[in-house]
Amino acid sequence: MWKYILYLLIIFCVYSSAFSQTVLKGFIEKKWTIDTARQEAFLNLETTKDLKMYDLIDPNLIENKQAINKNQYRISNRDLTIFDDGYYAVRILEDDLFDKGFLYNSSGKLINVYFEFYPTEIKTYNNLRKFNSKLLYPHKIYCYSYPDGYLIFVSIIINKYNSYEFLPDGTLNAHWVGNKGYDVNGKVFMTRK
Repeated sequence: MWKYILYLLIIFCVYSSAFSQTVLKGFIEKKWTIDTARQEAFLNLETTKDLKMYDLIDPNLIENKQAINKNQYRISNRDLTIFDDGYYAVRILEDDLFDKGFLYNSSGKLINVYFEFYPTEIKTYNNLRKFNSKLLYPHKIYCYSYPDGYLIFVSIIINKYNSYEFLPDGTLNAHWVGNKGYDVNGKVFMTRK
């Protein structure tokens, strides 16, 4: 009996080790600074994007507002993030390699469109969401103004609690730690839920 348990434990350890090394290859021991985050964030960057196909007003405005009022942050295929200035973001979960999201003002008017890209290693897994792809770091967010499609900022999400946001010229705009955004002087300028 103990032999079988030991075999199962060994198989589990080998499988989980192989999975984590494959998915996080190259990122396990990386030390992140503002400069390394900036370099990674600006790799393969598109400075403009065609956004004309998106609606000016949140197509799920009523449902999203009801969810926000009930403190629900997940609705079927989308996540909601609420900012303390009344703006809210809707992230559509639809693709293994990237999610897209929309930032709306408190009236539901589209302000920005963003694209969240995950590490290319996830291509090797079918339907990675079963493995919780949000645990795969780092990943990038490219945010563009609506409707002209100009780059507003680039973020690199280091882990669940730590991300850096840069302006198009490479200047650090914010360092998010948990739900608090810090400016270049280390002062909290915004929070999110």
